Amino acid sequence: ASSDGANPISTNATFTNDGSKKEFYVDEAFIDVKLGENIQLDLGKQPNNLAVLSDSQLIYDADYTPEGASLSMNRGDSMPIFLNLGAFTIQQHTPSSPDAGLLGAVLGVKSKGSDMGYMAALGYHDFTHIKGNAALAPTSTLVPFEGNSNDGVNYLYDYQVGEIVGEFHFKTSGVRISVYADGIQNFAVTRKNTGVLAGANLNTLSDEGKKIWTFGYAYQSLAQDA
Repeated sequence: ASSDGANPISTNATFTNDGSKKEFYVDEAFIDVKLGENIQLDLGKQPNNLAVLSDSQLIYDADYTPEGASLSMNRGDSMPIFLNLGAFTIQQHTPSSPDAGLLGAVLGVKSKGSDMGYMAALGYHDFTHIKGNAALAPTSTLVPFEGNSNDGVNYLYDYQVGEIVGEFHFKTSGVRISVYADGIQNFAVTRKNTGVLAGANLNTLSDEGKKIWTFGYAYQSLAQDA
């Protein structure tokens, strides 16, 4: 992917400086192994299987591709249940402190209908060994802690985030409408620990079912340590 630097949450590039050469980075590089008809194992730098609602960035930036191992399972057409598991590395620390990582699980149901469908899920995202360690954000950013509580050098809290998420969509008369919501809470702290998002999209469709125009609105409120 293109980028102005090795920023894990941005693929933006700015065309400046007399047509100078632009940088490209490895955005995804992973092995996909089928362990069964409905079981998939991914190893490497991969799409984030813990982010099940594409319209929400309460926890993960849309450009974030974590590094590690993930397992995705579903019951197929007979029962629309899915379970996504992830074990990822985030940041290497000094030998005296453990590395920061991410352990996550999302359990939900999802229909496969094109004219009408839904998705609902519960998730848990445990960012391990964050408290007492330095900022995860790249050093090039102007806000290295992204607003999270810190003492100027290290994080003050851990982040053990529970999530409930849902989406419903239907299609009629050349229009597709979807509504969605996401709510999170960091169980590692007792204040400024929640986030909510709700929104809707309207897509006009061609005769072949392709999107022509999209109109959307979303409301988001994210507390400091959610």
